[in-house]
Amino acid sequence: DEVYQESQEEIANNAKSAGAVFFDNVVYKTIDEADFNKATDGTTDKVLSFLNKYSLAPDRINLEITEGSVSADQDIVEENIRILSEYGISFSLDDYGTGYSNLSRLISLPFRIVKIDRSMTEMVFDERIHTVLKHTIKLLKDIGISVVIEGVETKEVFDQFVALGADYIQGYYFSRPIPENDFAEFIRLHSGT
Repeated sequence: DEVYQESQEEIANNAKSAGAVFFDNVVYKTIDEADFNKATDGTTDKVLSFLNKYSLAPDRINLEITEGSVSADQDIVEENIRILSEYGISFSLDDYGTGYSNLSRLISLPFRIVKIDRSMTEMVFDERIHTVLKHTIKLLKDIGISVVIEGVETKEVFDQFVALGADYIQGYYFSRPIPENDFAEFIRLHSGT
C-alpha cells in the first residue's frame, strides 16, 4: 500500500505540475497485476479515492494493465475495469502479443489503447509477422482502439509501422529512458510549446 500511495502521489504531482505534458494530455499509470486481481482489497475504491483526494478528472486518467493480468483472474479484472470505466477512467492493454488475450476479450473490455509488445515489433520484417501485425493494427483501429507500437529502435522499423498505420510509436528511436527530474523539460523541448 505504501508503494501504491507513493506512486499515486507522484502521478498526481506530475499531473498537476505546470510544465508536465503527458501522452494525449492524459496521465498514465501501470497497474500491478497483483493489485488489480484482488477482489477484496478495494482496488477500485483506492483509485476513486485517489482521484477525489487530488481533484483529478477521471477522463484524464488511463490505467495500463498487462496482457498477463487480464488473463489471470478474469472475472475480478473484468469487474474492476468495468467499475472504473463507468466513472470515466480509460484503460490500455500493455504487452499485447505475449499473453493469452483473445478477440472476445479485446471486444468485451473497454480498452482505449492496445500496446503491441516489442517482441512482435522486432519481427516486423518477417513476412508472416508483418502480415499478422498489419491485420492486427487494422482490426484494432476498426473497432476504435488506438495502437501503440513498443520497442522501436531504428528508422527502418519506424517507417514500417508508420506505413502500417500505427497511431503511436515509442522506443529508443526517439529517446532512451529519462530521469524523472528531466522528463518535464524533455517534453517541453520536444512538444513545440
